[in-house]
Amino acid sequence: MAEHAEVGMVALRFGRDRGALPPLGPLLLGGALDRRGIAWTLADTQRSPALGPFSLDAFVALLRGLDAPIWGLSVFNDALPLVIAALPRAAAGRRVFVGGPGTLGLAEALLA
Repeated sequence: MAEHAEVGMVALRFGRDRGALPPLGPLLLGGALDRRGIAWTLADTQRSPALGPFSLDAFVALLRGLDAPIWGLSVFNDALPLVIAALPRAAAGRRVFVGGPGTLGLAEALLA
C-alpha cells in the first residue's frame, strides 16, 4: 500500500461475533484495488475494543483520521445508527460508500 490512500475503508462489526472473523468484504475489495494500483487502508473496529456501537466521538475521530477522499464502510446492522450519526459530522468533502450485510433492504433510506 502506498503512503497516501485513495480509499479508506472501515469494517464495523460489533456484537457477539466481534473478532471471530476477518472483515472479508473489505479485504476482497482491497485486493481488487491492489490489482488496479489504487492505494487503500483498512480500519477494522474489531481490533479497537474501546470502539463500540455507542462510541460516537471515537468513531468520528476514526473517520476524520482517514486521509482518503473516498471512504468505504462495511457495516452490520448494529453499526448503522453509529454510521448515520457520525457521517454528517465527519464526511464533508468525501465520497462515502456504505455496504455490507447491515445495508440489505435499506438502500433507499441510506441514500436519503
